[in-house]
Amino acid sequence: MGERQAARSDAGGGLEDALRAEYKSLEDLKAMMQSALKRVQKAVQKVQQDEEALEREREHLEADLEEVQQKEAEVTRLRGEIDALKSRGLFACCAAKPMVESDVDVRIHSHPE
Repeated sequence: MGERQAARSDAGGGLEDALRAEYKSLEDLKAMMQSALKRVQKAVQKVQQDEEALEREREHLEADLEEVQQKEAEVTRLRGEIDALKSRGLFACCAAKPMVESDVDVRIHSHPE
């Protein structure tokens, strides 16, 4: 009977060792998965920050594009004015009245002496 108990305890001991090894493997896997989860969360956060930065850059580029389009329109307008002046002749600009915009109201007061 002693041999049977020894055989059982050896078998039980082997099973217990196998269960301990399995438990350690599962704990190692758990730690590895937690580490991977942290890396994925950091990567997601980085992607969100990059998306926000790209959105700000896109808005900046749209503003720049609008400014360029306004300047192109101004250049087109000025070229049209130059072409109109050229069509009137070489000295047409000298004969044309200058386009002056004035917001100043000039009044001349005469003072008796």
